[in-house]
Amino acid sequence: MEEKTEFSNMQGHTVTNLRNSLGRFRKIALIWMGIGLSLPLWAFGGQQNSTVFSQIPDNGRARVENLDYITAPLYELTPNSRIIDDPMTGFRVRMRVEVQEARGFTYIIFENEVREPDRSLGIFPLVGAGNFVIRRNHEDGKIDQIKVFLGQGPHVYLRLSPQKVKSTASFYAYNDQEALFNNLPLPVSIERVLGLPTRDLLFLLEGSIQWASLIPRGNSYDYEFIQEMVQKLREELPHLPDAEDGAMDDQGRLVKIESMLSTGLPGFNCSGFAKWVADGVYHELTGSYLGIPSLKQKHLDLRGSALALELEDLRDPYFGLDWTRNIATAINTRHYGVQLEPEDSDVRTVPFFEYVEDLGYPVRDLWQIMYFLALDNPGSWYLGSVNGEFGQDPVLWQHYHVVVFFPYIDDQGNFRVVVMERNLETGIDNLIRRYPQEYMHLVQLPSISVDSGFEPPKIEY
Repeated sequence: MEEKTEFSNMQGHTVTNLRNSLGRFRKIALIWMGIGLSLPLWAFGGQQNSTVFSQIPDNGRARVENLDYITAPLYELTPNSRIIDDPMTGFRVRMRVEVQEARGFTYIIFENEVREPDRSLGIFPLVGAGNFVIRRNHEDGKIDQIKVFLGQGPHVYLRLSPQKVKSTASFYAYNDQEALFNNLPLPVSIERVLGLPTRDLLFLLEGSIQWASLIPRGNSYDYEFIQEMVQKLREELPHLPDAEDGAMDDQGRLVKIESMLSTGLPGFNCSGFAKWVADGVYHELTGSYLGIPSLKQKHLDLRGSALALELEDLRDPYFGLDWTRNIATAINTRHYGVQLEPEDSDVRTVPFFEYVEDLGYPVRDLWQIMYFLALDNPGSWYLGSVNGEFGQDPVLWQHYHVVVFFPYIDDQGNFRVVVMERNLETGIDNLIRRYPQEYMHLVQLPSISVDSGFEPPKIEY
């Protein structure tokens, strides 16, 4: 990952913060664990973090009631499952044991009940917010890892590891290979973690991790416009024609981008498709469609190498960058009522990632980037310009493909990102396979009121 140095610096900084903050909280923790406390630890945290903590289901009571079983000799742990009622919440927890001899581990799993709105009884998914997966090694029988899921999907979680006396925690989000926060010290042993409510565990890390910026806060209303856009666009995708250099002009006619003339084979290329999506929003704001000449405007003073400038007329190497910036500038200027400049809509700040001027971010990091953007900017959608080495004689770094992104959190708290490009719905994994070494430059576009509505432009041949 390109951001390894930044991660390392951040991890060192956050470990120092944690040590400092634990000095304030250690006394509280010792009192709570030793003689009891009328308030849980998480109640001492910030308001935003407390809101996040309260949304994560807790199975701490079930774990406390079964501590003897969790730590029993391995020969007593045979594959089984049972349901535990929690009178405090009215929900249930399933505790089950899974033995994997080939891998040399036994797992004790606590799965929270998930209920559909119209059902009195729910299901117990392995992957769910607040679920604990406790792993014991067959070599010595000890707990060597605890995994705590923090979202409804499998990609956001804590991994806890034992140390000589206490334990450490690593936080992962949409990258299983590299933790965003690695080996943060906890003031308790791995065995003591077994009896901690999930919210108190998160509280002990609050000095290092700003949970409110990393875990969905559960207000799906913020994403209704995005979901409405996606639904209506999906209905139209099968009917969209495909054509090289094709787009819709400000009169709704299908033309060639370069010549502005109609042809016998009308349709959209990737740039034309992105404009068509944007036209649905722009029309709601203005009553008209975007003009192609203004979107083709080049910003030579804002981008380009010496070689690229020499080949500007022949290769147009920054077409995708200029095109997406111009679309975003037009829509955001209308939406916010302030004249914006071409670079004002660039996505230049994403937690843990460094923006590269005029290139953006590595395509391989899009899962994490879209996750953080969905949390930080609920309701926004994005245009991306793929850029990398392209062509021959000479090979040139060029912006040569345009993509539309719709990241959101659904009603169940799951992170979703819909990807559309050139009249098709694809996906981030698809982009990573096709562009493993390329970059994606992103511009942000606004959510408009759901009440205002969104209608994709109707295509007339």
